Amino acid sequence: MSESRIRNSVKNMAMNFCNKGISLVIKFVLRTIFIHTLSAEYLGVNGLFANILTILSLADLGFGLALPYSLYKPLKEKDQIKISQLMDFYSHVYRIVGFCVLILGSLLIPFLEVIVGGQDIANLTIIYCLFIINSSASYLFIYKRTLITADQKDYQVTAIDTMGQIVIAVCQSITLFLFRNYIAYLVIQIIGTIGTNLAISYRCDVIYPFIKKKPEKKMSRYEVGKTSKDVYALMLYKVANAVESGTDNLIATQFVGIVTVGILSNYTLIIQAFMSMLTTLFSSLTASIGNMIVSENEDRVYEVYRALNFVSFWFYGAIAVCLLLLTQPFIGNIWLSESYLLDSSAVFLIVLNFYIGGTQNMNSSYRNAYGLFWQARYRPVLMVLTNIGSSVILAGPFGLTGILLGTTISRVFTVGIMDPYIVHKHGLHRDVRRYYVDYALYLASVMGTYTLCKYALGWLKPLGIISWCLKGAFAFVITNICFMLLFFQTKRFKYLAGIVRRR
Repeated sequence: MSESRIRNSVKNMAMNFCNKGISLVIKFVLRTIFIHTLSAEYLGVNGLFANILTILSLADLGFGLALPYSLYKPLKEKDQIKISQLMDFYSHVYRIVGFCVLILGSLLIPFLEVIVGGQDIANLTIIYCLFIINSSASYLFIYKRTLITADQKDYQVTAIDTMGQIVIAVCQSITLFLFRNYIAYLVIQIIGTIGTNLAISYRCDVIYPFIKKKPEKKMSRYEVGKTSKDVYALMLYKVANAVESGTDNLIATQFVGIVTVGILSNYTLIIQAFMSMLTTLFSSLTASIGNMIVSENEDRVYEVYRALNFVSFWFYGAIAVCLLLLTQPFIGNIWLSESYLLDSSAVFLIVLNFYIGGTQNMNSSYRNAYGLFWQARYRPVLMVLTNIGSSVILAGPFGLTGILLGTTISRVFTVGIMDPYIVHKHGLHRDVRRYYVDYALYLASVMGTYTLCKYALGWLKPLGIISWCLKGAFAFVITNICFMLLFFQTKRFKYLAGIVRRR
């Protein structure tokens, strides 16, 4: 990548990494206060309603992915007229999206008691309505956020997000301590969401003052038609992602109860914190990838693609090994108690799903940067059918483990196989078999390293915070040494080492 792209990517990655680190601490502290000030039922409701709103977010219809792709070329060419047209078009779209989320969410109100499995929870309707309002408010000015991100300046948005998260968390923590009131906790979240979006909107107006003026011409019918075609394909992706991330809790509520869903949400909090951190880290590269695709030749693009996939494996693999070794003792001995532990097989599948989903994010970044939305329109349908079908079938005999296994199956046979094929065939124009071989080698390396660490560190029982940290440090160091010994002679490693030396 060019020096400017590398510089912008490093800025975005550094700021996003700091943001997610702070977010991880905030979520952990808030969850701890939440558990000690409110009942276990509210913990389950919080996770369940968050998943329902994830499903409702498909009302976005994929515009959030189509917009950055539409902006890469006009930003490179500094075409202010085209940028203004796109911003005007999407401002109308997102007003409709926010309204649709509000209406669709309201239609579920009569069925809330059924959704929560018949649990008697005070103020259930009010709580759910506050979730809907917060989700709808999150679409305010989101198109302006996307413009900054597409211009490789995501670090500016992230800085505002970070400050907003800190202020919101402090206010929510004080509220829980003083009043133990879940409704006030949610109201603060709504105010914070609106305030953060307003701050980002103001910053965008400062950087791009020309977008405040309405464009003289609207987008042509051809452009709207092309965008609509891409959005239709992206809508299927949105549905698939919403189903995968949102239905596990819904199915689990019916088969194993809302209290177990609350316990699962503690694991999800930890896993999603790392997933969010790494996803943001790598998605920070999407704008730079889009810029590279319109500027560089295919050989160069492919070289960078293989190197970034290698980095993705290294990061997600190292964290997966540590999560498998440290999550159970952290929850059972340090954070909460053994009554909050899930079966080890369920934890293994949670981490495996984290690794599979995480290592495919680079393919998603390239797919979005290439604009390969229409070519991949059928993959999400298969993912939906596989995820729901396998999860429901396996939930009966295996409970929560079966539900998680259903998610694993859907990811392996759709995201793991089809997405790389689409990117290689329609974008990179390379044979995908080389990718599959690399991926199998990476996965085997992770599993082998985990097995080595498990037995090598079996003598160290992390019953306290010091021994837990010590085990984590040993696991992290051993994992990275293993990866280095396995791959230091490869072209990908040498290419990345060269970039680091030049820095």
